[in-house]
Amino acid sequence: MKYFQPMKLLSLSCLLLSACGPASLVFNDSAINGSQNSSAGSVGSGGGGSGNPVCYKESHLQPSNQICQSIDLLFVMDSSDSMKDNRAKVAQGLGSFVKELGSNADYQVAVMLAHGSVSAWSGKLFEHNGQSIFNSKLMSVDQISSDLESMVLNVPVDVKHEQGEFGSYSLLKGLTTNFASISQKGFFRPQAALAIVFVSDENDICAVYPAGSSMPGFTQPEHRLRARDCAYGIGSSAVIEQVKKIKGTQPVIFGAVAHLDPTYKEPNGVDGYGYGYLDIVQKTNGVSVEINNPTFYDGLASLGKLAATKFSLILDYTLEHGNVDASTIQTSVDGASVSHTFDDILNEVHLSSGGHALSLVEISYCEK
Repeated sequence: MKYFQPMKLLSLSCLLLSACGPASLVFNDSAINGSQNSSAGSVGSGGGGSGNPVCYKESHLQPSNQICQSIDLLFVMDSSDSMKDNRAKVAQGLGSFVKELGSNADYQVAVMLAHGSVSAWSGKLFEHNGQSIFNSKLMSVDQISSDLESMVLNVPVDVKHEQGEFGSYSLLKGLTTNFASISQKGFFRPQAALAIVFVSDENDICAVYPAGSSMPGFTQPEHRLRARDCAYGIGSSAVIEQVKKIKGTQPVIFGAVAHLDPTYKEPNGVDGYGYGYLDIVQKTNGVSVEINNPTFYDGLASLGKLAATKFSLILDYTLEHGNVDASTIQTSVDGASVSHTFDDILNEVHLSSGGHALSLVEISYCEK
């Protein structure tokens, strides 16, 4: 096995602190000549011709200063009548999220309905009483929570009673077709972190299911709706990639309020597990909240803690080399092993914890 250490003294690069983007010292494994695309030494293909895998180790220093204090919080909500009480509980628990951000946090809150292509609200920020964005600079958290509750209790069901279960479809539409108009309203701020929380008591109609799955939880009408808007599904990596594309280096957090038990069934016998939404959360080490909990205070507080952590620390790393054997990935912070998840499509490692200011993050892995 050929193993290449990063050439720390020869290829040190510093990402300077911008208004709200990660700043860290990155020790990459580029060649002595400084080429960003070359590895530490020429080994040829196929593991250097020896049959052994080529392995790498990448090292990063956490930022010395806080990355960000601004965040946009977007709830992507199932608008079916069965979700009314749960939508209200999300609004009531907003204070638990905000409390974890710190007293100086600048935050905005908005709602996007999980509507399909026929709805006029698909991919747009929902508006109620002339307001679509709640801004902490203009309103107290109690005022925002109260107005948010009023909003989510008055959302329309999707067109023709489609129930509003197109979370990934609506979100991607908001991040592409409607991105400019939403940005002009003041949301998706360039220098702010972004937290996206899916809220649904069923699967995402556009979820990509495991190979061989019979798409549990789908009714015949839902099969027809899927064929109309997302016949081949919308992969979790497609959603994550588009969010990161618009946010650049700013922190991104995903959460979901959903049924977390894959065997859970609704009283009518329909499967309720949050396929699609939970895939996104799991891939990014986000926060999942069981929708049957009496309140969502603890779950939203955990989401706020994760956001606050990402204000100061980098937890997501794109690997310098592709064709990675996921089983070989090892991650540590200041010499102590930490758990991680890996998105093979985006070639990204997501750490469960990041240490503290100037902590040394090390990621080792081998090619397949």
